[in-house]
Amino acid sequence: MSYIKLIFVSFIASLFFTTTISGQTFISNKSPIDKNRYDGITGSPYYFDDHIEAEVYLKNDTKVYPVVMNVNLQEDEIEVFEKGQYAVLDSESIMYITFKTHGKIFLVDGKIIIQCFKSDKYQLLDNPRISIRESTHRPPGEVIIKKKFSIKNAYQLLIDDSSYNIEVKKKSIIKLLGKEAEKSAKNNRNKLKQIDDLVDLLSTLSGS
Repeated sequence: MSYIKLIFVSFIASLFFTTTISGQTFISNKSPIDKNRYDGITGSPYYFDDHIEAEVYLKNDTKVYPVVMNVNLQEDEIEVFEKGQYAVLDSESIMYITFKTHGKIFLVDGKIIIQCFKSDKYQLLDNPRISIRESTHRPPGEVIIKKKFSIKNAYQLLIDDSSYNIEVKKKSIIKLLGKEAEKSAKNNRNKLKQIDDLVDLLSTLSGS
């Protein structure tokens, strides 16, 4: 229930960008993208598989600023990308970021919250976390330690005034949403195996 209140309180993020917006000059410290930044660690520290197009909404500004961005969970930062360079979101200029039809990104009390879906009845949130897993391999005569990024999603579904933890698994989803959801998924051949499947189901149930 705490997320319901937080979503409507103050959402903070910011943008390091080489432009002047609302009389403020954002820090022009864009850096070249370092392909070896996480050398020795496989996988990705980013929330989205690919960088996405999004729109930044600033505090005290009516304009909307399109960017290409991603959430770097390892650094607890939101990064924007342009022409082989990147810059980092700062926490004092951005109100929120929107992506796709229903998605939003907020920074609440230092935590990055992904709003995957929102309608009058449903709100689907994710508070993702990341860790680096190590595995040890011992071929003849040597010891090899491999490191890999591991992202753990923590989905929370808000239904009216109630909040539930939910796994993106058919059994878990149907148990929570009931027969209407099961029928809708079957009619739409929705396998309910991925987060986009759950978003599609919630969109259908919401009539949007």
